[in-house]
Amino acid sequence: MSSTNSEPHQPRETSDLSPASTMSPVQVELDSAAIHSSEVSALPAKTPVITHSRELLVVNKFSSSSEVAATGMDVPIIFDKFTLFPKLPAEMRCKIWFYSLPGPRVVEIDWVRGAEWVCRSESQFIPSGLLSANKESRDEFLKYYSPFLELAIPVKVDVRKLGQIPYRIANGSITYIDPTIDTLYISANHYDRLSVTLESMGALTSMECLRKLQSFACEHHEMEDGMSDAEDLDYSFTAFLPNITTVVVMVGDIMYRDLCRPNTERPRGEITFKDSKYDPAYIRSLEARSSSFSLRVEHAKKVFLDPARHGLTACFTARIFRGGAEVDLEADIIGAGAT
Repeated sequence: MSSTNSEPHQPRETSDLSPASTMSPVQVELDSAAIHSSEVSALPAKTPVITHSRELLVVNKFSSSSEVAATGMDVPIIFDKFTLFPKLPAEMRCKIWFYSLPGPRVVEIDWVRGAEWVCRSESQFIPSGLLSANKESRDEFLKYYSPFLELAIPVKVDVRKLGQIPYRIANGSITYIDPTIDTLYISANHYDRLSVTLESMGALTSMECLRKLQSFACEHHEMEDGMSDAEDLDYSFTAFLPNITTVVVMVGDIMYRDLCRPNTERPRGEITFKDSKYDPAYIRSLEARSSSFSLRVEHAKKVFLDPARHGLTACFTARIFRGGAEVDLEADIIGAGAT
């Protein structure tokens, strides 16, 4: 990933090139075109207006079909390909590639076999087309995204046989992460070993691509029983990941005991968080379990945050969705940070 860029890394979810943008459409006037009267009569009364940034509309100077018929000028034509793109200035093409980059995402990982980190395929997003469009688009993508981990793919197991692994590692697969906008999420694994240990965190924080990581989340059962290791820590993980500004403890997602049940799979679909701090029912539910949540938040602070950074860390509550569906009506996220 490039550490220096010619311009600030702007929030891509608020792209100025969205369909609601007020930018003028690209207009191209044909040099010449033959048209029959039957084709003219089939035209709408008014020239169509561009409503989506991906459509290219070829227009003439006139706004009505009668004027077109009277003058024999060009007619409106909608193309699905922009063949003039290679002729645009390089700076403009790079701008277009930039605004085509993905927005913030949740990258789900777990600690498998007690030995390595992998990304879960169930919540993986569709790979960006910028990686394969051409060299220019790929280079722009790699300015912000770094190669990350291999994928773990779920497989069917025979419940009558013990010791079978319910997934396989897709050797040679690769995922990508933009640590400045993506959230890294440690979810539950299939083993009775916790994901949050000195060994696993050492492996995670040693990854160069995570040095700029700002947002981190963890399923709460991976935290609550594993804090004995934290007693031996004389440092926090922010010594290795100094740019973290948000640490959240996830409550309500699928847990280890769920994965131990036969034929239980992780819900498929991208993970999203929904802020629920203004939901009265949610707040009452939160208050009823506040002591348990408070303990886990304190654990998260102890493990992941330098005490001097507590006041700089976001604190929020939210719900988790997988593939657009809420995993659990009681799902909560407790942000570890200053209150």
